[in-house]
Amino acid sequence: MTPPEEHRHDDLAGAAREGVFDFQLSLPWAAAPQPVRTVVKRDGRRVPFEVGKIAGTIFRAAQAIGGEDHDRAEGLASGVAIYLAKTFGGDAPTVEQVSDAVENVLIEMGHAKTALAYARYRDKRSRMRRLRAGDTRAFLTDANGGPWEREALDALGGGPALVRTSHETLAEWDRQRIVSALITETGLEAEAAERIAEEVEEQIRAAGVKSLTAPLVRELVDAKLVERGLEEYRRRHMRLGVPLYDAESLICTPNRDASDSMYDPAGTNRILAERVKKEFALTQVFSQEVADAHLRGDLHLHDLGLVDCLEQAVLSPECLTRFGLSSFGARGVSNPPSDINGLLGQMGKLAALLSRHFSRGVVWDAPNLHVAPFVKGSAPEAVQDAAQHLVDACARPAGGCGIGPEPPAIILPWTTPEYLTRREAIGPRGEGVGRDYGSFEHASQQIAQAVIDLCARHAADGLPSGRALPVVPISEAFLRSPGSRGFLSRVAEAICHGCGIRFVLARQGEGDSGPRDWRPAPVTAHRVTVNLARLAYSAANEEALLTALERLVALAVRAHSEKESFIRRLFGLRDIGPLAVLATEREGMPFVRLGEARYLVAFCGLNECVQSITGREMHVSEDALALGGRVMACVQAACQKCSEREGTAFAVAETDDSHVLRRLATLDLQQHPHEAGNVVKSDAREQEVHYTGGIRLRLDSGISAMERVRIEGRLHALVEGGAFTRIAVPEGEMSRGTIASFVEKAFWQTESRAVEFVPAARA
Repeated sequence: MTPPEEHRHDDLAGAAREGVFDFQLSLPWAAAPQPVRTVVKRDGRRVPFEVGKIAGTIFRAAQAIGGEDHDRAEGLASGVAIYLAKTFGGDAPTVEQVSDAVENVLIEMGHAKTALAYARYRDKRSRMRRLRAGDTRAFLTDANGGPWEREALDALGGGPALVRTSHETLAEWDRQRIVSALITETGLEAEAAERIAEEVEEQIRAAGVKSLTAPLVRELVDAKLVERGLEEYRRRHMRLGVPLYDAESLICTPNRDASDSMYDPAGTNRILAERVKKEFALTQVFSQEVADAHLRGDLHLHDLGLVDCLEQAVLSPECLTRFGLSSFGARGVSNPPSDINGLLGQMGKLAALLSRHFSRGVVWDAPNLHVAPFVKGSAPEAVQDAAQHLVDACARPAGGCGIGPEPPAIILPWTTPEYLTRREAIGPRGEGVGRDYGSFEHASQQIAQAVIDLCARHAADGLPSGRALPVVPISEAFLRSPGSRGFLSRVAEAICHGCGIRFVLARQGEGDSGPRDWRPAPVTAHRVTVNLARLAYSAANEEALLTALERLVALAVRAHSEKESFIRRLFGLRDIGPLAVLATEREGMPFVRLGEARYLVAFCGLNECVQSITGREMHVSEDALALGGRVMACVQAACQKCSEREGTAFAVAETDDSHVLRRLATLDLQQHPHEAGNVVKSDAREQEVHYTGGIRLRLDSGISAMERVRIEGRLHALVEGGAFTRIAVPEGEMSRGTIASFVEKAFWQTESRAVEFVPAARA
């Protein structure tokens, strides 16, 4: 409602998030308010609530000071309706309460001059009613009203400075806004807030400043809070942001590579946003003890820049074949897919949607089996085309927020898992076909072979192979199955061409549980990595090491509990919250069952931890390897104990994120230079130090690939959150027969749970 020229600097026109310097109406976290439908008149009658009447009175008040924007009046009237709904929860306010709401909204939304004019209009109407009732004193009040209004309007410009808000407006100084901000945002007592506001105003007057920014005002207030020892209030009042120097360095940095998108405009947008979210997470989501442990390097809180995301989900395409994208609030799609193109198109859209809610995206479980009812009996060319689109649909979509260290996985079973042999297959239009998925095994095998062949062709042509990671389950049923040797040979051929492929070695009673229904299972909510190496630097012996480890695991569990509380807060908003897609209910249950989510207590530096205590690495000494096993058993027991006590699933996991391995090693070299200097590993190619990931052995340990699988495999059973041995494949040095034979030997002769082959250049 800001009028032109002479009224250009109308009160406070707003800011993005500067307390009451904000251009906003705060809405509650809990639930959408019930709208006001009726108003109680002065004579007690109830009449319908009309937003249009409010817009008219606001517009007339604005016209009195030169305003002429009727659309803005209507927008402010809508704000009044929201304010009333929030305040009265569906109850009927009186006309006086509506008028009070209009004044409050006008002031809060930055239109104090319009509010003053409205108050004058309101007061005049009140005097007219009193005159009609015979109150002659109202006439005298009316005669003096003009000078009073002019004095009040002139007083608005009497402050010491103009405030430049982050909403690109100038607002006139009013110290009461500091008072309101402190009371509203921090809960500080009004008397203390008044004293601080007065001191800040005096400080500004003494400095002779005539132009301020809202961030500077906030910093001045925060400094006063610190002086008074009110640290908790300062923490609630603090501003989140990025220093100008850092922002300029990031935005204006030269790219190392013209094809590198990290520092293009979209990339810097993401980096700056994540830095703000990291600061929010470390100050508002996690306690100071947990945040300090992360900053010191005792542990690492993953995905701080995506604190409002979960980590990963294992997802079946059955959620789409049954219900279609309508289950996730997608517009323009209401039915389950009627053909293969529709199914794969919806899979791509769902992957893109979920990549905005999971930091590592989704793992697609048995998509070849769920696609099979749509392609059974199709020509080979149609199967090849379906495989191409399947890879495209499962690959990490552009624009997602996920920044995980590995591409999304596609689990491609050759034989039908037991949990699917008991489930009726879903075909086109969401209809059951009257047979279980086992009857489509041949078609699903054709699709699996086509996916692997496609990956091999991409690698042979020099195309990127990291868009998706094929995962092939190996079991006794697989090795006995007709055609499995040929399939294994084709997978090995793809590895020889440079594809990264993981084999899951599922022995009797392992790896065949699968999802109970179409909902994702399991969901990994969060990951915290404990720095095992650092614990050893100050441990006098094994007993002291394990005692310190139990305390650190307890702190990691506390971090998980704090993250869980924050996520539950977001879930509590249900279909109006930022995680509405995950909280959406179908058949009476949400898509993500948060109470069943896993929280991973991950670890790194086990090899360095053992080396620091025994003087030997795990591949050198049986005693060293045995100590590694006892350390992992301690982590597992501590997680199990916490799971039983808290009623939350805490699982042991590895950390393979190169950023985390480098960060923790670098911090330890700074804080424990002598101890860490004896055990940290260095990468001659990258010229950086790092720890070994999870239970891994040093990459250049000099042992054979099979011996590596055998040694690491002895510890895999202790890592219920998943562990695998990575094998580097030198270009041209391994044949498909060698790789296929290697996989079979690893299955029969080791305890390994998973083996991943990657090109040596990426190891």
